Amino acid sequence: MDGAGIPGAQITLTNISSLEHYSLVSAENGEFAFSKLPSGTYLIAAEVKGFEPYTSAQFTMSAGQTYDMPSI
Repeated sequence: MDGAGIPGAQITLTNISSLEHYSLVSAENGEFAFSKLPSGTYLIAAEVKGFEPYTSAQFTMSAGQTYDMPSI
């Protein structure tokens, strides 16, 4: 899709320390956002029909921090 956003992707954010999972579906432009997360080490997984599943490298967030996901 030449770098275009993928709508309808199932996005799962996992807190590695607590094993808490947060899920949502990407918007029509492929964007997504999780808010008010506790500090911790996370990874993001994305799945949508017709594409290989994606799992990010682990990253650490502090409370109130913004993390911009690189293009998948």
